[in-house]
Amino acid sequence: MKKTTIAAAALLMSLGAWQLLLATTGAGAAVTAAPTTTDVTFTEGVCSDTGASCKVIGDQSHRTAFGNRLIFTIPLSSDGATIGYEQGDCVYLQKATMSDFCAYDLHLATGSVSVQGTLPYVSDSSVRSRRVPVTGGTGSYLGAYGTLRLIAGTFDYHLHVVTP
Repeated sequence: MKKTTIAAAALLMSLGAWQLLLATTGAGAAVTAAPTTTDVTFTEGVCSDTGASCKVIGDQSHRTAFGNRLIFTIPLSSDGATIGYEQGDCVYLQKATMSDFCAYDLHLATGSVSVQGTLPYVSDSSVRSRRVPVTGGTGSYLGAYGTLRLIAGTFDYHLHVVTP
């Protein structure tokens, strides 16, 4: 009886060692796909566009007053076709910085991309550009990272997303 118990224990230990060996050498492990890179250039709409909704909270007489908050839903387009919308809010910083701090989501056909950071005021005469980080995503952008860059002198942005 003792020999049977010892033999069974030895068999179980060898099976456990074999499974440990397979796990550490990667045999039978899931294959990890290479990261996917997506680049999208788009034009941001304005609050007066069809489908846009904007609300300023704060000093109504001066929309870009320090501390004012803009809550928005604005359409996005590429080559004249609507590709989605952005939704979020921006807080205007001191006038001297000509910047606002924004946190919003870009809702695209296959998922959403979240961005957060300080951007210059957008105007067609702006010569400043800045990048803000992609802080996450949903759908096909789950786990996304990358940057969103305002293209100087335009209402255009370039979105560079890497998805694990």
